[in-house]
Amino acid sequence: MGKIIKKGSRFFNCESGFTLLEVMIAVGIFAIGITSLAALQYKTVGGNTRGRMITEATTYGERKMEELIRLPYGKDDDGGELDPNANPHSFIPAAPYTVNWIVTKMDLDGDGTNDSKRIDLTVSAPKLQRAISMVFFKDDLN
Repeated sequence: MGKIIKKGSRFFNCESGFTLLEVMIAVGIFAIGITSLAALQYKTVGGNTRGRMITEATTYGERKMEELIRLPYGKDDDGGELDPNANPHSFIPAAPYTVNWIVTKMDLDGDGTNDSKRIDLTVSAPKLQRAISMVFFKDDLN
């Protein structure tokens, strides 16, 4: 038994400890905190994965765009990568990404001849919520 101490006109029991109710409340608060942290961790990992996929998709698109820019203007008008008649063009750099592009001949200087090509490039993946799109022009102006 614990000591009984008299303070003023009141008596206090010096036994210390927690009741079952206090322990249950503490465990409940701890469980809510841990559950919140687990949900936050799950969201953070999902956000990081999405960010990595967007970065990878953009990198694949930029690489393909740079390849297409380096090609000579008229070289691939026979079914190659810059031939507007072979639309849509497709390339799979790594699973699950797909790079697609459409080539359209255009007259930029208004002289009636098609002297440039507009290339609409799109990178997609099943887990990306939106595709990454890029547009660039390749000209044959001299």
